Amino acid sequence: MRTLLLLTLMLILAAPHADARSPIAARQGYQLARTHAGVVQGDLTRAEAVRLYARQAHIQRVKRAYRADGTLSAWERQNLQRRLDRSSRAIAWQRHDAQRRW
Repeated sequence: MRTLLLLTLMLILAAPHADARSPIAARQGYQLARTHAGVVQGDLTRAEAVRLYARQAHIQRVKRAYRADGTLSAWERQNLQRRLDRSSRAIAWQRHDAQRRW
């Protein structure tokens, strides 16, 4: 549980504030909120939540690497959106897979 809380805190602090200029950051924030809601409601087991948070952390690291040159190319933006699409499907799948924390 300590790892889960630490990972959540790191993601929240590392993620830039979502606004109209940053749809990728907005999606990341929304996905973190969905994952957190799954933990609170008991839809996610601890292992599922850790994997989903780790996936979000990886996307954040990739985004930071892409932005190292100061901008996102069209390919990089598309790649991030594709990663977020997969992450969104994983969140939905894990929240509805009938495995509940006990």
